[in-house]
Amino acid sequence: MIIMKFKVCPQCGSENIEWIIPQNWSQWSCNDCSYTGLVIEVDKDTQKEIQKEWKETGRIISSVDEDEDK
Repeated sequence: MIIMKFKVCPQCGSENIEWIIPQNWSQWSCNDCSYTGLVIEVDKDTQKEIQKEWKETGRIISSVDEDEDK
């Protein structure tokens, strides 16, 4: 089975992103949440998780539980 991956905003999961400066591949801008920076490549399931987390909390999904630091 082939899993399709595509570029999305790491903050809100939107595909509505564009290069700010084509000569600098790492500078992208999200037209939905105003994020600026690197983008990530994900599959549809991961994109849905990011979008759900953003809608519910307004935060980026973290692989580290914040409570562990306390």
